[in-house]
Order: sequence, then C-alpha cells, then structure tokens
Amino acid sequence: MRNKDGKITIKSIWKWLKSDKGKRYSFFIFYLFFFLILFIYLTIIDSQKGSFNNQNNQGEIESLPFKISSLETNYSFKYSLITNNQIKEYLGKKDNLKITLQDDTGIYSYNYVNNDLIKDDSNNLNLYYEFLDIYNFKKLVKNSKYISKTEYSNKEVSYNYVVTNQELNEYFNLETPNLDLENSLIIKTDSFNNLKEFELDLLNFVNDLNDTKDTSYKIVITYEAKNE
Repeated sequence: MRNKDGKITIKSIWKWLKSDKGKRYSFFIFYLFFFLILFIYLTIIDSQKGSFNNQNNQGEIESLPFKISSLETNYSFKYSLITNNQIKEYLGKKDNLKITLQDDTGIYSYNYVNNDLIKDDSNNLNLYYEFLDIYNFKKLVKNSKYISKTEYSNKEVSYNYVVTNQELNEYFNLETPNLDLENSLIIKTDSFNNLKEFELDLLNFVNDLNDTKDTSYKIVITYEAKNE
C-alpha cells in the first residue's frame, strides 16, 4: 500500500485495492468501513435523542410555576377533608414506596406498585387518595386552567386554577353528566417557591357524580415546611 517513497497515500491505497491482493481484502474492508460509519451515525442519533429527551424533561419541570422537588423523596404532610362543613384531618407521611395516613382510629397504608399508588386491602378510608401521589397531582395541575396568582410581601404566592369535571373524569376514570362544571384549585407556595399547600374544591364534581346536594367538599393537603 506504500508508494515508491515508502509513504501511504490515497493513490497508493487505490492502486493496492486494484491489485490481486487488494481485491481479496476489498470485501472485508468495505464492510469494515460500512459498520464503522453506521456506528458513528447511530451514536450521533442516540446523543441527539438523549439531548432532546433531557430538554423535554426540563420543559415539563419548568412548566409548573412552583417547585415540587422536595416532595419527590420522603416528607410529611396533613390531609384535611372538609365535607358539609365538618373537618376530618389525617397526619400523612411518605416513606420510600409507602404512604400512610393516621388519625385517632388507626393507620391507613398506600403502596406504590409498578409506579401506581394502591391502597391496602385492609384500608377502608373513603377519600380521594390519588392526590397523595405528587406526580398524579402534577398531572392534574397541568390539565387545569390557570386563572391568576397573588403575590404576598413575604414572597409567598397563591396560584388559582380551575379544573373541569371532564378532566377529573379522565383523572379518576369516572363519568359525570355535566362535563363543563368547574372546580377550584388553589395552590400556595412558600418563600422559596416550594409547594406548601393546595386546596381542591370538589363540590361540583362530587354532587354531579353522586347526584347529591352536599354543601361542601374540599381536600386540603399541607406539606411540611422545607427550606433550601
């Protein structure tokens, strides 16, 4: 493959490939270069895909006006259920793949199974536990309609949303007759813009679903304060 000066050039390579010896190896050389180019191409595509996915994930995170990163591990909270102006409160805790609610009658457990939050068979609490999952809550917010926000002097913020019965039907896999009825969602953040509390007024949804005339039905979840 070398020329008369002992150097390897394109001309000398081409001359060698045309020789009898070069022809015997040309098939192997062709596929070697083919797979090398294919490998480089797939590596570039995979790198671009990873970059695109990272941008999408970052976009999803930034699409919320508040932060939930402190609630993606373990934390404590209070779950308040307000029905017909009566308040029932539970102390809540997330510990790895388990979430528990506790009141003066006992402890009620929920576990993550294949990324879905499922209540234990012995758990007989009649409440909307889906909101205990912060990722489910994030989906709810993204499918809600943003209305306004209020900023306070201590840097805390209150965000106001509405979510229709239709969205809640899809969320719970249920059916209500009046899909356009709206339900209020108020989200409060601390001075570090972390999710501090949310209040979901489900009165329209519950009355429409059960054909009842309840006077109030609210879920309020207050998270333990965490500063950055």
